[in-house]
Amino acid sequence: MEPAFWPNGLPGPDQENGVNPVVSNLTGYDNEKTYYFQSDVTAQLAVPGVEGWTIDGTIAYDRMFFNRKRWQKPWTLYHWDGTRDENGEPVLTGVQSGVPEPRLTQESDNASEILLRATTRYETTIAEDHNATFLLGTEWQKGEREDLYLFRRFFPTDQLDLLFAGGTNQQDLSGTASHEARLNFFGRINYNYRQKYLLELVARYDGSYIFPEGDRFGFFPSISAGWRLDQEPFFNALTGGFFDMMKLRTSYGQTGNDQIEPYQFLATFGFNGQFGYGDGLGTRIAPTRVPNPNITWEVATQFDIGVEGAILDNRLTFDLTYFNHNRDDILWWRNEAVPETAGFSLPRENIASMKNSGFEAQLTYSQRLSQNVQVRGGTTFSYAHDEVKYFAEAEGVLPWQRNTGRQWNTGLFYLTDGVFNDQAELDSYPHWAGARPGDIKFIDYNEDGVINGDDRVRVDENGIPDVIGSFNAGATIGRVDLYILFQGAAQVRQYVRAGGVGEFGNYFMEDAEGRWTPETPENNKPRAWNRVDPYWASNNNDYFLRDAKYLRLKTARIAYTFPQGVLQTLGGLGQLQVYLTGRNLLTWSPLKTMDPEIRNQAAHEYPLERAYTIGIQMGF
Repeated sequence: MEPAFWPNGLPGPDQENGVNPVVSNLTGYDNEKTYYFQSDVTAQLAVPGVEGWTIDGTIAYDRMFFNRKRWQKPWTLYHWDGTRDENGEPVLTGVQSGVPEPRLTQESDNASEILLRATTRYETTIAEDHNATFLLGTEWQKGEREDLYLFRRFFPTDQLDLLFAGGTNQQDLSGTASHEARLNFFGRINYNYRQKYLLELVARYDGSYIFPEGDRFGFFPSISAGWRLDQEPFFNALTGGFFDMMKLRTSYGQTGNDQIEPYQFLATFGFNGQFGYGDGLGTRIAPTRVPNPNITWEVATQFDIGVEGAILDNRLTFDLTYFNHNRDDILWWRNEAVPETAGFSLPRENIASMKNSGFEAQLTYSQRLSQNVQVRGGTTFSYAHDEVKYFAEAEGVLPWQRNTGRQWNTGLFYLTDGVFNDQAELDSYPHWAGARPGDIKFIDYNEDGVINGDDRVRVDENGIPDVIGSFNAGATIGRVDLYILFQGAAQVRQYVRAGGVGEFGNYFMEDAEGRWTPETPENNKPRAWNRVDPYWASNNNDYFLRDAKYLRLKTARIAYTFPQGVLQTLGGLGQLQVYLTGRNLLTWSPLKTMDPEIRNQAAHEYPLERAYTIGIQMGF
């Protein structure tokens, strides 16, 4: 165990990365200040003489100012190698940590945005049964931004944190400016007949600065309809009035996406080194991107159909929806047209497509059992699976490595079959160079007698769960209120590897317990390994690909509400309630090394905390 301070007051050594918390106040500072100004003015006009016709207008203006000053200083930690001086005192060696010399970074960011919106709305009822609402509108938005970045190092002293004092060698003085603008037109018609037949038509004509003239605007329509079956006499006769409410609904529509890198239709250039010119040097400018003059909107087409209803005097309600969403014209590279040996890549084009489909279900129940007892509960369940339909995958990709037809953002992994228990087993099976007894055994998937990149397999699961669900239940018994909430996920995997490098620190206990050693060669967990060893550093494999499904008691709450008689004795309080709440109380999961909800393979996040809250709620 290393001390935080040595007896003479000098700070002790670090565990790794040069960090010892006791010197955190000596490392400099990082000050950030952000100022916001936000405003909007809205006005509405009811058109005289025309009932139900209104005109609305909004003007909004926002400004943001950001400033940052970061001062970094080196610090010294002291190590002891066990030697002592003639007086018997430990001989400490100072080791500088952090940055090699003082350095200063200053940043500023100024942004503004203005929004103008105008809408007109008309509501009417015809012959008492036909209800309609018409809406037309337009919206204009413009934003501007400028930022400045200044950096200097090689300060002569760590006591002068002003930019002028830094050296000019390796300084960085840069800045950027950007602007954006959008113009949208939209309309909506809502119609219903006696609240029995429901229809909505929506259309948008959106324009974005992201795209070139000629492809700047996109038209995106949608339609939705509903049918209240419970208001049909034939349905009630057929079901014997079993349903208190029954509604069928469906919708189909399109939306556009412009959340992409702007100006891809323009060729861009950047400074690219220097060249000799006469007796001096000239700066070379070279192209940095091949433009695509035909870039346009990505389009999402959504279809869903569902049913919702209520039975048992509205005590039990349900909602079930099936959805199928397709994204087309996604920007992607023509990987099948340009080999990697070409040394360049074509611009992204609107060629890729994906599908996401599944269903969602919700069930709720509430009933008053007596004057003093009420129970309630509910559950939700959803299943959603995405699939890559097309993204110009190269023809030469091996069938078991293709992404087309599988989920997006999946990885290639070596499949494993335990470990090499001894040298004889290692010699009898194909393996990577440098393999040792106790190392993971990678499967020769294509059975060619060689372990290489062709043996990797695309695993059709990732860190986003296909299945998500929850369950809640509650009861009010007299003045006591109880509530619990469970949540969970399934069909999800996390790639879990210990962070850091080398053989020291940040290993999971799960990997250390029961591992292979020369004394226990029968153990089927890999030996202790060095994370910079190429055998371990570069070969992603399914040993570290862990099942991350879980069920968690997310919330539990108990509360007591005091009667009015007690409140009167406490000075006339209108309401008084005390409660105890617990969060993240229990978790069941095969993944034990980290929180299964964390999407970070090395667990570089603060562990999930179990929290208890005691509170008092008062009303006057």
